[in-house]
Amino acid sequence: MIKAVINNNVIIKLYQQGLGINELSKKFKCHTRRIKKILDDNNIPRHYGGSFAVWTESRKEKVSKKLKGRKKSSEFCENNSRIHKGKKLSEKTKEKIRLSRIGKFCKEENPNWRGGVTTENELIRKSNKYKEWRLSVFERDNYTCQFCGEVGGELHADHIKPFSTHKNLRFNINNGRILCASCHRDTPTYGAKAIQKQGVMV
Repeated sequence: MIKAVINNNVIIKLYQQGLGINELSKKFKCHTRRIKKILDDNNIPRHYGGSFAVWTESRKEKVSKKLKGRKKSSEFCENNSRIHKGKKLSEKTKEKIRLSRIGKFCKEENPNWRGGVTTENELIRKSNKYKEWRLSVFERDNYTCQFCGEVGGELHADHIKPFSTHKNLRFNINNGRILCASCHRDTPTYGAKAIQKQGVMV
């Protein structure tokens, strides 16, 4: 049987553009083994379903349509979980993941976004800056209640001048103190007391 004349350079170029081995085999009417041999002889890395393929817009659309609406089976999820169980990511990989997520999943891009219903108060209290302030106050006061001297237990980082009325002092460590839950409740600025006293809403 006479082999079909195939231009190796054309095969390689099409493969690198995203055409698969099976597609090339059909296009040039030859066996997949011949396509693989050409790629191996020229040290072309296999993309095995797309790992190194050039994802053209048409290819993306084709894959998107194929996967749309498809649900992962419970067996797949279980196997996938078992395969990755106990594996630890290297610091380099963690950093790559962190950098890839910067600016993503924020506001409208996050599936849990509900149009900005979180209050300013809640956003601030969940921020890294607030957490750093809180930790600094705990460390400075040595995890000790500044009123009764209790060490450990249920301790709160309290704002001496209320959080709701003194915005410029919210992150000032000198405006913070550690109090146990009992002593904190007895302060005139605990919870809604500050709001009622000042007649403002947080």
